Amino acid sequence: IKPKNNKFNFLTLDIETYLDNNNYQIPYCICIYDGVSNEVFKFYLDEFTSSDEMLIKAINSICIRKYHNYNVYAHNFSNFDGILLMRILNKIGTINPTIKDGWIISINFSFKSNNSNNFYTLKFCDSILLLQSSLRKLAKSFNTNTQKGNFDTLKVDESNYKLFKEEVYDYCIADCKSLYEILLKFNHLIYENFNINIKNYPTIPSLTFANFRTSFLRNNEIAQISGKIYDDIKKSYTGGKTEMYIPISNPD
Repeated sequence: IKPKNNKFNFLTLDIETYLDNNNYQIPYCICIYDGVSNEVFKFYLDEFTSSDEMLIKAINSICIRKYHNYNVYAHNFSNFDGILLMRILNKIGTINPTIKDGWIISINFSFKSNNSNNFYTLKFCDSILLLQSSLRKLAKSFNTNTQKGNFDTLKVDESNYKLFKEEVYDYCIADCKSLYEILLKFNHLIYENFNINIKNYPTIPSLTFANFRTSFLRNNEIAQISGKIYDDIKKSYTGGKTEMYIPISNPD
């Protein structure tokens, strides 16, 4: 289980949206950050005919051999960015999502490079499943050089989004850079203490279990119970029960 090194190839992504008249979230800005080359891919709706065209262009910008086997992280991907992107990813390549209890854990995405017939892969992940706090709090806790901005995204709508282009770019890019620094520091922390690279573990439970197998499991064996014995034991486990009684006076 112990990796040979703590090499961690990844990108960070952030999408900004506004609510239209039908209360649909409309993506109008997307930024993707490569911390190694300090390169930012940024796209704004006023440069395209539709949100879909903007998102397709953004994803295609990282569909290159250079990013083969990279992870792409967004904070709250499961409940926001992933919902917006799943359909777009399926248009560009092939997706294999991992979903549990209605939550998108990750999306394995394979695509063909424009310059060759070879297929490459990206894995889209939710950083909040590893670090369960707001991006603002995490940036302060990890003391990142780039902190989350203070732009009020609720003031943006269909009629004025063009007016805020530079402010939104700054805000969106700061989110990507801040998240990149957080994950870089988190991976270093985990590797130095537990000899585990977080790349292959999309959630904190899976990362914790990997640490258990690596550091504490003797003889590399885990007792497993299945069949009728498992079914009988499972029946004995129940959740908590809370009841409330509202007394009603008897008019008689």
